[in-house]
Amino acid sequence: MTTQPFENEAAPLRPTSFERFAGTCAVLAGVAGFLYAVSFVVLQNVLLSGMFLMLGGLLSTAVLAAVYDRLRETDASFALWALLLGIAGALGSAVHGGYDLANAINPPPSIPDLPNPVDPRGLLTFGIAGVALFVVAWLIVRGGKFPKARVIWLTFQQSCS
Repeated sequence: MTTQPFENEAAPLRPTSFERFAGTCAVLAGVAGFLYAVSFVVLQNVLLSGMFLMLGGLLSTAVLAAVYDRLRETDASFALWALLLGIAGALGSAVHGGYDLANAINPPPSIPDLPNPVDPRGLLTFGIAGVALFVVAWLIVRGGKFPKARVIWLTFQQSCS
């Protein structure tokens, strides 16, 4: 957490408006992720799953920027790498969801049974985003500012979803 000198003492800063915005986006991305899972697995609704996948990807970009801001004190280069991987995964998710959503809204005469050309089999959405999550978790543990048990549990939980 950043500090600001105040009469020869360091006082923690209150969250910035961007951190509050990113926190709201994180909650909404979590809701979108849950709704994506329900619409994809339970409802098997391509329209809803595409929409929630796209929204989750877009919302997570703000979260990734805020996480980068917190982790760059630990190791700026690794934090930047995690941000770039995370943004690639988030945008891959948004494009993948947008592609599915567009095909559900306005179906073409025939959709070939091929993987998404931009995000084949979810490589960006799940693979690259997973690597970014691993690097973020490693930086959090290395920085020592968060309880390790919570970081390990959250990483395991997110890796399984």
